[in-house]
Amino acid sequence: MFNSYWYLALFMGIFRQYVCQIIVKPVFVNESSLIPRIVNGYPAALGDIPYQLSFKQRYSRHSKVYDTFCGGSIIAPSKLVSAAHCFDHNKKSGCFTETITKEVGVYFAVAGTLVSKERYRPQDNPSGAQWRRLKNVIYPSGYDFPEHDVAVVTTLRPFVFNAHIAPIPFAKRWRDYRGECVASGFGLISHIPEIDSSKLMIAKLELVPSYWCSKKLSADMKTFVCTSGVKTDVGKGDSGGPLVCAGTGEKSEGPNGILVGIACANILKRSIGGSIFTRTSTYTRFIDKNEANSSTFMFFYYYFIIFVHCLHYLCILFLPCT
Repeated sequence: MFNSYWYLALFMGIFRQYVCQIIVKPVFVNESSLIPRIVNGYPAALGDIPYQLSFKQRYSRHSKVYDTFCGGSIIAPSKLVSAAHCFDHNKKSGCFTETITKEVGVYFAVAGTLVSKERYRPQDNPSGAQWRRLKNVIYPSGYDFPEHDVAVVTTLRPFVFNAHIAPIPFAKRWRDYRGECVASGFGLISHIPEIDSSKLMIAKLELVPSYWCSKKLSADMKTFVCTSGVKTDVGKGDSGGPLVCAGTGEKSEGPNGILVGIACANILKRSIGGSIFTRTSTYTRFIDKNEANSSTFMFFYYYFIIFVHCLHYLCILFLPCT
């Protein structure tokens, strides 16, 4: 007869190596000096950034008002991308440290909105915001801020696309981008004094060559897109938001451009005065394979483990296992 423990160990090893991911509930991150916001930008009009998302949480325990804690981008009706550190307060994470919880449903992804704080509206506005509860959040098992700072977020219901809400394709090939690209978020109007913006802001950011960014930081920055921040920048409070470029030559680029980066941090201030964005092309396979049915996979996985344990006990009771 077979040893069920050996099969269980083999399965766990394969699972860890190839599909080990983390599904977690969102928690607010207290990293005020690292979390980007748009600085010195200009206000967006409805439809200017149709792929922009606002992840919102209740402003206070009994409040009916929700406030933005991070940004994100729509890449499919129920599939969004953002930064991992928006949803995990631990700097290092490993497999099975946290699992999906019912608390994830108290957070919303809001599209078609121009304001940071607003009341929850259960019904879609034909010419405005759509609110969707989160279903799950998945990020790489090797996440260690700022490395692998990317998350795939799924919603319970899909967004309905219109003139003001639309997906953005994401870059799947590595390119050393040059020139200006567009970042957006609910950001600071200025660093000194720090004044929060209550509206969606847009900023054109000058990109820094990859080799120069790596040289200035004495690190390999090929998995990031770096910006200079000379005129405009990202500052505190809106991580996970999009960096979109146009004219890249990539076949999937749409009329609004293509998503090349996810706002990570403005930790470059002392070096080159800019910010870093997680490069989407580095995580093409991770983003593509994590669909809205990821939680269904985990559901069957856990029941498979229960089945294996039950089989082992039956083996002990009725068969001469060794």
